[in-house]
Amino acid sequence: MAGQADELMLLERVFLRLGSAETDEQLQNVLCKFLPPVLLKLSSQQEGVRKKVMELLIHVNRRIKMRPLVQLPVEALLTQYQDPSATSFVTNFTIIYLKSGFPRLPLEKQAELVPTVLNALENKPVSHLDSLLLLIVPLLGKVKVPTEPEKVATLFGLNEKPQISKHLLDLLLDMILLPYSALSPQALDNDQQSSNVSLPVPPCMSDSSYKRVTSNNPMKPEELEEIKLGIVKFLAHGVFRSDDILIHLIVAAADTRFAVANLADMELKKVVGSVDWSSPHISLPLFSLFLGTQGKSVKPEHKKGPASTRIRLKLLTHLCRVTGPGFAFPQCIQIIFDSLYGSHTNTRLKTLALNFTGNIIRYAVEDSLHKVSPVLLSGLQKLIKEGDEVHQGQAYITIGMLAQRFPKIIYHDVGLLEMFFTNMENTNPELRLQIREGLLNLILAYKYDIFPSESDKDGRLNILYVLIRCKMNSEEPMVCFAGVRTLATIFPPDHVPSKFLLLVATGDVKDDVSAEALKSLYGTSRKTDVDLSKEKSKIKIVTPPFEEITNYVYNEAEMNIKDSSKCFTIGNHVLPFNIRTYTEILIYVRLCLIRNLEVPLTRDILKHPCEFTPQIRKQLQDIFEDTGNKNKNSLIQYTNLVREILIANPASEPLCCMIELIGCVPALHQHISKDLQWIRDQLSSTKEEVRECTSLLYALVLAYSVEDKEFETAIHYLISKTSNKSLETQHGALLGIGNCLEIKLMAKKTEGKDVKNWELTKVCIEALVPFLKHQNALLVGAASSGIGLIGRVCSLPLEDGKPLKNGSPDAKRPANESITKIDIVNLLLDIMNNIKWAPKVREKAAKSLGLLCVGEKFPHTEEVLQGLLNTAKETKDIEVHFTIGESLVMCCQSVWSPEARNAWVTPPNDHTPATSDSLPNGNLEWLLDELLKLSKQTHPNSRQASCIWLLAIIKGCGEREPISERLQILQNTFMDFLYIVQDAASKALCVIYDNYKSEELLQTLVKQLTSGTRQVTQVTSDTKLFEEGQLGAAPTGGNLTTYKELCSLASDLNKPDLIYQFMHLANHNAIWNSKKGAAFGFSSIAERCGEDLKTHLHQIIPKLYRYQYDPTPNIQASMHNIWRVLVSEPQKVLDEYYDEILADLLENLNSSQYRVRQSLQTISELVTSAGKQLKPFLPKLIPALLQATGELESAKLSYLSTMLGAQSQAQEAVDSARASFAKSHFTTETVSKSLQYADASILEELVPRIVELMKGSVGLGTRIACAHFITLLVVQLGQDVQPYTGKFLAALVNGLTDRNAAIRKHFATAIGHLVSTAKDSSLEKLFAKLQHWYFEREDDSIRSACAYTIQSIGIHNQEILKSHAEVVLPLVFYAMHAEKTNETEKTLEVWTEIWSEQSPGTETGIRQNLQNICDMLKMALESPSWNMKAQAANAVSTIAHKLGTTMDPKHRNALINILLTGLSGRTWNGKDKLLKALASICSNCKDAIQEDNDIDINAIVDTVLKETRKDEIVYKNSALQCLAEIVSSLEIDIFEDVYEIIQGIIIGQNSNKEEDEDISSEEVSKNRENNIKLKETAYETLGKAWPGNSKQTQQKYQEMFVEHTVKCLPTNTRSVQVSVLSALYSYVDKLILLKEDNLSEADQGSLAKIIENVIKAVEYSLGTKLKEKNRTQEFDNLCVMFSVALPNIANDNQPEIKSRVNDIKKILCSNN
Repeated sequence: MAGQADELMLLERVFLRLGSAETDEQLQNVLCKFLPPVLLKLSSQQEGVRKKVMELLIHVNRRIKMRPLVQLPVEALLTQYQDPSATSFVTNFTIIYLKSGFPRLPLEKQAELVPTVLNALENKPVSHLDSLLLLIVPLLGKVKVPTEPEKVATLFGLNEKPQISKHLLDLLLDMILLPYSALSPQALDNDQQSSNVSLPVPPCMSDSSYKRVTSNNPMKPEELEEIKLGIVKFLAHGVFRSDDILIHLIVAAADTRFAVANLADMELKKVVGSVDWSSPHISLPLFSLFLGTQGKSVKPEHKKGPASTRIRLKLLTHLCRVTGPGFAFPQCIQIIFDSLYGSHTNTRLKTLALNFTGNIIRYAVEDSLHKVSPVLLSGLQKLIKEGDEVHQGQAYITIGMLAQRFPKIIYHDVGLLEMFFTNMENTNPELRLQIREGLLNLILAYKYDIFPSESDKDGRLNILYVLIRCKMNSEEPMVCFAGVRTLATIFPPDHVPSKFLLLVATGDVKDDVSAEALKSLYGTSRKTDVDLSKEKSKIKIVTPPFEEITNYVYNEAEMNIKDSSKCFTIGNHVLPFNIRTYTEILIYVRLCLIRNLEVPLTRDILKHPCEFTPQIRKQLQDIFEDTGNKNKNSLIQYTNLVREILIANPASEPLCCMIELIGCVPALHQHISKDLQWIRDQLSSTKEEVRECTSLLYALVLAYSVEDKEFETAIHYLISKTSNKSLETQHGALLGIGNCLEIKLMAKKTEGKDVKNWELTKVCIEALVPFLKHQNALLVGAASSGIGLIGRVCSLPLEDGKPLKNGSPDAKRPANESITKIDIVNLLLDIMNNIKWAPKVREKAAKSLGLLCVGEKFPHTEEVLQGLLNTAKETKDIEVHFTIGESLVMCCQSVWSPEARNAWVTPPNDHTPATSDSLPNGNLEWLLDELLKLSKQTHPNSRQASCIWLLAIIKGCGEREPISERLQILQNTFMDFLYIVQDAASKALCVIYDNYKSEELLQTLVKQLTSGTRQVTQVTSDTKLFEEGQLGAAPTGGNLTTYKELCSLASDLNKPDLIYQFMHLANHNAIWNSKKGAAFGFSSIAERCGEDLKTHLHQIIPKLYRYQYDPTPNIQASMHNIWRVLVSEPQKVLDEYYDEILADLLENLNSSQYRVRQSLQTISELVTSAGKQLKPFLPKLIPALLQATGELESAKLSYLSTMLGAQSQAQEAVDSARASFAKSHFTTETVSKSLQYADASILEELVPRIVELMKGSVGLGTRIACAHFITLLVVQLGQDVQPYTGKFLAALVNGLTDRNAAIRKHFATAIGHLVSTAKDSSLEKLFAKLQHWYFEREDDSIRSACAYTIQSIGIHNQEILKSHAEVVLPLVFYAMHAEKTNETEKTLEVWTEIWSEQSPGTETGIRQNLQNICDMLKMALESPSWNMKAQAANAVSTIAHKLGTTMDPKHRNALINILLTGLSGRTWNGKDKLLKALASICSNCKDAIQEDNDIDINAIVDTVLKETRKDEIVYKNSALQCLAEIVSSLEIDIFEDVYEIIQGIIIGQNSNKEEDEDISSEEVSKNRENNIKLKETAYETLGKAWPGNSKQTQQKYQEMFVEHTVKCLPTNTRSVQVSVLSALYSYVDKLILLKEDNLSEADQGSLAKIIENVIKAVEYSLGTKLKEKNRTQEFDNLCVMFSVALPNIANDNQPEIKSRVNDIKKILCSNN
């Protein structure tokens, strides 16, 4: 009991102390001391003590309720609240006083205690958590959160308290979700309160969560906005993981208040990239928020509603980022259908839903998505049928994607495919494009090989074929295009009907349709690229069997012929297809026929006979002679198809096809022999190509279909046509003679008949020879070819003749003597030596000379050889040289030459000469010696000729003894050529080694290549081999570097013999793939070389890969050629040899050779796959790459920038382009790629190198690249950069003063990113530096750098700029008022943009920063710089205009005093801006100024009056305007002073004589213009200065004023008259006489005079005043005057006069 008594006594004492506390301070002291221990007494075991405590607490509650300023011991209570030993009774009462005392604390203290409150919540009831958390939520934005992550975790400790963290996050989400319109009714003003008001539960919230944040927590919308802003700021400090705050930021970004949404959106951008969107932990909360509570087991009060449309839009935008397992089903499907078909949706939400659907299809886990794919498909089809057009297109695309991923759901649904085609055909163009996109994806699901066993189930393929065939007849090109793609996709490659439709489409008039059809058939849309023999491409082209495609085409052709609607009429012929389609069909069917042969399989039909003819002949003969082969019928069908188009359209394609058929299978001639007469007629065609082909076809048909007699008759007919006047007829006849006789002679030889004494041969030759001297190139060429063809088959039946002596004709020889062989040789050589003939004609003559030596052991071979050699100097065409080379080989081979064979039957390698004699070497030895001599000549034509001819001889006669004896000399000769041209010489060296494999030659070659030692004669510096453009790019500019590199590569492999293969591949120029090159066989050599090298790929690839990027174009091209031949699948090879390539690159990274370092752009292609392996090398690699960026810059651009130094805009444009190149350069891109593998551990070594590079480098490219790198580094590593920010910032700020504008801009951009990692002290220094520069350096380049820096910070780190707004915004405001010139215009635009972006509005922004702005303006106005003062004055004008009377008197008065001080002294440029600023303050703040006793208005007026007396006219004009504005606004009567000034101006101007001889006419004109403006201002000032409240002044000047104005009207210009009338209007408007009712006699007289003068001036407002004062007589006088003047006034056509007249009419009429 004693204990209870003691406790009661203590409580009584506390009671007494409380009762005796009279002041708030006393009460506060008592409570702070005793309240916590009193609360502890609640745990007493004594009932009496507890009752006493309750009594005491009731008293406390009553006292503190009436005294809101009394503080409670919150910190002690918090400590007591955390005590785990405290009873729940004590805890419950403690929290009551915590809730009461916490809001009483100062805000700073409340914010300081937030971490303590959070730490006190562990293991507390939910009701306690809600109560205390609601206390601190409004303070979160004011909590000072440290920047170090470790300190954040320690301060709040939420990581160790997941329950508390979750509870807080849930509460914060509810607070953010709370709409401003859903606030508790208690928050309304008292006069609006209503106890029965209840608001619906907002979206995304349950009844309980809504009550939790609104019950007993009244808020106004503005307060809720501040709370939400604070929450977002708090979440942005890294207190929680990004995963946990994502949903909060998304919801906040959808807030209806801009400030909240904008801030949240900025933070959201930082977070979205770091979360794992494939995690259900991220996506499920978003799904739940979107849909609301789904489970049935949840209590009604805890069920949350679905999100509002606004929140759904934001949620769905970010749900589109979800991938993989992050998609939850069926929630995803619910979201899609709810967004598409729900009641609360809109167009944008539907669009997002379709985007979300697309993402689901792309990225969702297949097993889950497969189950709901039919549901998705049905929903999308419904949208197509019922939805808006804007969404239909997206639905088509999405269906295509869905079908592509799950083809099973539509594989047998032909109706869906039909719907796509039908709708595409009938819709608008925009939607058609989207349907096409969807269709191209959809058709992949119908592909035959997806489900092979079901591909033709129930005739599926036939149904699809019928559908597509029907749609291919559409007039809409896009439908046809889609049909072509469908045919190529869904049917098997050997499906004949689909191939037929594709062939038909190749003849479509629309290029895109025909091109797609070609691509579907051949794998390429470029006709020249078609080559079915090359299987190097990834797409393997499969063709249907010849018999099937031919039979199908033939049947279709027959059906079309029977249907007139499908036929095409060409002249008198009817074709089943159009010409273009028919031609494509023939080409394709022919390729199917020869598909399995080792022959060229291109669209170009071979010109028979050629080296491949025997192969084709054998296949066709086998088909035709096999009676049991069903292909025979197909071959005949094909022949008939060819004949059909040939007769209707005798073009080269059907002609060549028919030549191939009859030449290979002579028996087929019967199908066209009846058309022999028609064929002969085509020899007169207007097309040369047709005549050439027809001559061969006619020869074949004639030779195989008629007897010798009829043949001779036909030949004589052709001979007779050679005298026809038609050039075409003559040409065709000559071609026919040569071809017919060659075919017939060869046929006779094959039959074993003697052809030597056939008279017809001589007749034909005699008919041809005269045309060798003809003037027409066509006839000369035809005659030459004809003689060559005949001479190839047999000996010419002519006398040998004797060679000319010394090149002159034999004078003793009769003129009519018969033609001899030597005559023909001489005639052909004459053609060769005549450079006026076209190269084509000379080629034909050269070839004929060679062929003459093939048909027999020609007696004049030496003359032919010498004659051909003599053409070297005068011939520079490389094609002619190639042909001469062929002829030289024929001369040396004679009858042993493969050219003597029957080319239709015998392959070149199987030729057997008709003689048993051995091949003599005399001619070859002589020729080699002559060519070696020729190679020493310096004439370019001779050098080129000798190189080509030697190459031809080595290739054609390579194994013969004369060549083997001269190997070393030949190699030396070609090595000499390497210094001048590489192509032909390298080929020759390769051929030499390929034939002889000589080690001695190899050693000599390697020595010469590596050391430069040669055993040949040097050539002069200007010696060239090939003419420019002859053998690829710049053949005369070759050098030995390429070969040194090749030799080095071969040596590294320890295989020096590979040098030959390398050389050949390196120079495998495009010309060697031409017809001439093919004749030499170099294409096959290239392929064989590639095979030889492939065994050494592991050593070759790394170096070869690097060499491809060598800076020397020749080396780069050479290595690329080798790479192209060796590597058919680059990506596969790179993957396979990645380690070796990377090792080689890293080894050469710091090579002493510049060209090696430069070629390391290859690293760019390897960085992506290198991954973390690159990390240790980054501190060296990145600076090297950045430095290389500047070194690799184009010197021309740099020079151009320097040259444009005097033209700043042009130079800036060039430098901007240079900067863009630097940022997009491969080195910079490589740096960007490599940064993804960087972390904080490399910065210590890397940063000093970058800073040093920025300071020491002078190259623009390097410095731009460094700035760009810093930006990338900040984005990649964020706060990890902070320890090094100071160093970077110092280097960047120093660069802002660079004279180059591009560097200043890019450094400013980098600073904008970098400040996110800077400390507050660094930021303060930065902004202070920028402000100092702006005021100290009046240089627009520096000021623009300041502007760009601040703008960049605002763009990339807006919060930093806002936190330093008190420093930045005043500077921005001041800077945007600089004088606008051409130089400053762009900079001013930047300052203005910054102000508009960073200030809440001009007026609000000024008001919020007024103190700092005024301080800055005072400093500027007191500056000795005139420009600074003028700029400050402009800013003062804006402040006065925007704030007006609301401007703080202190600031207003200070600015006025500074302006007045600035006006003292002499006139300076820009001083007028001070006057305007003063006038602006006086006009906008007139009421406040008039009421302010601290302002001396007279001092203002006196100062301005003084300025109006200055002599400078322009300034005087400004002073008068200022005076007028001030006097008018402040209603001051100084008219007498003004009138005196005006009189002085007018009188002074009238007395001026503008006749000073020293003044130019321009100056006189300008002075006159200024004087007129001054007069205008003077009268306007006079009107504004007319006092409306001074009767005394008016009485003194009223008559004088009006008399003067009326008097001066006729003597002034129009503009001055307008000012006079304006002054008169102001005068009348303020005339007191018109406002008084009872006028004295004197006043009436004065008014009459005034009115009389005013009427003369015609001012409409006076009429209004008279009517208002019932002055009817005076008003009538005015009307009469106007009526008299109206006819003259009406004649004036100026719009303003007409408008004014109408106004006066209306006024007078309305007042009558």
